Amino acid sequence: MAYDAGKRDIAANPNKRRGLSESVAVGPAQRLEAEIKRRKEEKANEPLNLEHTVDKKHIMDIRRVLRRKYASRTNLHRIFSQWDRGMKGGISVQDLFVGLNKVGLLTTLDEATALHA
Repeated sequence: MAYDAGKRDIAANPNKRRGLSESVAVGPAQRLEAEIKRRKEEKANEPLNLEHTVDKKHIMDIRRVLRRKYASRTNLHRIFSQWDRGMKGGISVQDLFVGLNKVGLLTTLDEATALHA
């Protein structure tokens, strides 16, 4: 409530000199953004470990389905270009995720990451 009152005071008196406590005060939105940024930095620093978030059996089933689906195909360039969105020259995790879901193999982004690795 104090934060909202301070915002109303600033809106009513834009030229009023602000004290140190108002310049240091952080609202709920800024705290949330700072917490999200901190968690992203922590997550970026820790090694990628999908062992506890991904079902290995489901990953193996997806690999088996892909092998069966594309085993008899001979035009690998066409298949690759279907999966390589944006023609980057490689299939990213996002490309794999979109391609699998487009084919009808419902996966999560973590599962696509495990398959990509």
